[in-house]
Amino acid sequence: MMIAALLAAMAFNPLFSDHAVLQRDRELTVWGEGAVPGERLTLTFAQSTTWTKANRDGSFRFLLPAQKAGGPFELKASGEKSGTVVATDILVGEVWLCSGQSNMEF
Repeated sequence: MMIAALLAAMAFNPLFSDHAVLQRDRELTVWGEGAVPGERLTLTFAQSTTWTKANRDGSFRFLLPAQKAGGPFELKASGEKSGTVVATDILVGEVWLCSGQSNMEF
């Protein structure tokens, strides 16, 4: 398991890809995998910077303070050994999930 984590490239969860929209006015949790276990990682987003330590399996989780609506922003995580992962064109705003019958209209 540890060897697989060392060979994997650091990546965000697919929810945090280019062109994503994140919920405004709420703390944001950003997570991913593939980091070097135990490494200190830094995340920058909009005007915020935070850090965390990668778990034993290479997974990581950051907590960002609530953000005002805006963008586009860049979401960037980096570590000295793990490299850098970047998602671009990230917006902060209202996120709505809709489901319904086949006749549902936008």
